[in-house]
Amino acid sequence: MRVRRRTERGAILIWSTFAVVMLAMLLAVVVNVGHLATVRGELQNAADAAALASARELSGRAAGLGTADGLADAQAAAHLSDQHSVETSDVRFGNWVPPGRPCDPQDVQMPLDRRGGYSTDGYRFCEVTGNDEASAFRINAVYVKAERSDQAPGGGSVPMLFGGLLRRMSAPVMSSAIAVTGGPCGSGCINVPMVVGVGCLTDGGGLTCDPAQGQDQPGPLYAFGLSSTQVRTAGWSVFSQVNPSQTAICDYLQQSRNSCTAIDVGTQVDLIDIGQGNKFDGQCNLDKQTTRKTCDWFADYVGQNIEVPIISKSGSLGEECPSTYNGTAQIVGFATFHVLAVYCKTGNGCTPRDSPWCAECQAVASESCFITQLVCNHLNGDNHSTGCAWTGTSPLRPVLVR
Repeated sequence: MRVRRRTERGAILIWSTFAVVMLAMLLAVVVNVGHLATVRGELQNAADAAALASARELSGRAAGLGTADGLADAQAAAHLSDQHSVETSDVRFGNWVPPGRPCDPQDVQMPLDRRGGYSTDGYRFCEVTGNDEASAFRINAVYVKAERSDQAPGGGSVPMLFGGLLRRMSAPVMSSAIAVTGGPCGSGCINVPMVVGVGCLTDGGGLTCDPAQGQDQPGPLYAFGLSSTQVRTAGWSVFSQVNPSQTAICDYLQQSRNSCTAIDVGTQVDLIDIGQGNKFDGQCNLDKQTTRKTCDWFADYVGQNIEVPIISKSGSLGEECPSTYNGTAQIVGFATFHVLAVYCKTGNGCTPRDSPWCAECQAVASESCFITQLVCNHLNGDNHSTGCAWTGTSPLRPVLVR
């Protein structure tokens, strides 16, 4: 009996010891998982704040890149993880590209898998490695990776409870974020069946508007040639993948008097280039009673703002002003123009009459055109960013997209 009792006591001791060890390991797992979740949350807050602060300095100009880089580091350092400092282990500038649009050839195509944190919902982060004006024009996104300082215990990794018992002393933890800013992505209300090439609104790859100006400030003059022009200014489109004919243009003008078209960035559209420049001086029966020259129709918009899609035939934001407006192109952004005057040599002449702006039109187009002023830093009602071009519109409130 004594031997049996001693055996039972020994078995109970063994099982008790085993149970204690298992409970300790379970407790360690629970504590470690909770601890890692807390650290990841703290690091995510740091990465988010760093990306947003950095994105606020993006303006399409190279001058702001250095400040943006420094703000990412400073914002991350202002956070703590387990009472230890946080630092950025990776800061990259790039272009947040909508689905279906490839990275520019000169940019770095980052992995599309979500594990690297470079893509989500079909959008992708394309790293822009240059820091000149042409490169800065394409930059509208910041990628930030945040980690605990390598001076913290564990060399930046998180020490694990009972690490020796679990054969793992520490666990590496990091968080990443992408913040995007840029010109408005929504189309607003498109009444005018015309588009402008992205390169036509850039000056050596930079903006024609100063992003430091106040909201809705007058910018440079821009002429939309409606007849033979000395330079390529704009092209015709009815914003579909149907080759637009003169009849289609007239139908669009008639319909747009009572309604407008909503278009998104990334939309593929067909263009038409009639004759040299943008010659399209046919007659449109706009109201089914009065036949007017196409040029005369634009007089209705004198003194008003119009939203115009900005296109690229290659999909690249660094594309030059197109030599022809025909074939297929992609909408990469929008710009707002204020119509100052319309010049129609074979119609009503200058509207408003004796406007000095009509001389600007005559210097560009042979027969007809309308002269506009780019509206700088204008919000067209869209308050989110998904990777749009710096085309005379304002920097929007930065948003986190990843």
